Amino acid sequence: MLARICFWLPPEAMDAVGDAIDGPVAEALEGHGLSLAPEAGRPTVAGVVSRLLSCPDVDSFLHQRRALLEDPAWAELLQRQAVACGADAPTIRHELSAFRTP
Repeated sequence: MLARICFWLPPEAMDAVGDAIDGPVAEALEGHGLSLAPEAGRPTVAGVVSRLLSCPDVDSFLHQRRALLEDPAWAELLQRQAVACGADAPTIRHELSAFRTP
């Protein structure tokens, strides 16, 4: 199955956060069993960066999603990224959801 993670950001931070998603954010996701998918997602609106993620099945996704969202290291990473990109919020708004199921 494919999942989709979206991040809402200030437009001027898009390039920096795109690099972070492909680096430390991808590493954190992989630590929870969610890897960046090779296929591209659909276009997003201005101020949103998204990536597709591969996951074995829906049950695994639900478990991995919950573990990620409850992980203090994930929250800390998003706080660091918010500071690094100059966001005016204490963390980066994001959403992790199912995108396509078999």
